[in-house]
Amino acid sequence: MIAEMVAPMMTKRGLKGTRFSRIEPEFNTSLDGIGWYIHMPFCRRLCTYCSFRSLAYSPVKIRPYTEALKKEILTYRNKLGRIKCGDVYFGGGTPSLTWREVIEVADYLREEFEIKGEMGMEANPEDIKEEICTPLKQAGITKISMGMQSFDTKILERMQRHYDARTGTYGHRTPA
Repeated sequence: MIAEMVAPMMTKRGLKGTRFSRIEPEFNTSLDGIGWYIHMPFCRRLCTYCSFRSLAYSPVKIRPYTEALKKEILTYRNKLGRIKCGDVYFGGGTPSLTWREVIEVADYLREEFEIKGEMGMEANPEDIKEEICTPLKQAGITKISMGMQSFDTKILERMQRHYDARTGTYGHRTPA
């Protein structure tokens, strides 16, 4: 389960001594229409203002995390059967940074459940390029929630956001 994988990482962040036990979910069997929130915790850098559980991007960690997500989805499938599900939302972190894995998990969800709702995900402006939008659309992602924290360059600098407020370009700024 995800908790078993995340526990060692959380312990390094100050939860020493915390014990985690295996979770065996109990469900009412008439859950048709439930929605999914799938956490993709990876970010280019950890923002000082962010309170969400996130990890610095590491290609080495993405594969095990994705496989753990699929195992957890299978746990729910085994408990619930092939129910009809509502909306699916990929949050984070920065799901647009791991868009290939978002597609992989979305495809896996459709294999295990009947998805009736929409699929959406969070994205940072610098990630929105045709090279990712076309495959995401083909995979059924129909909504993008854009992570524009501000259009004011000074505020972005204070927040340590490294994109240009006018262009959404990552890594440099255009003078105001």
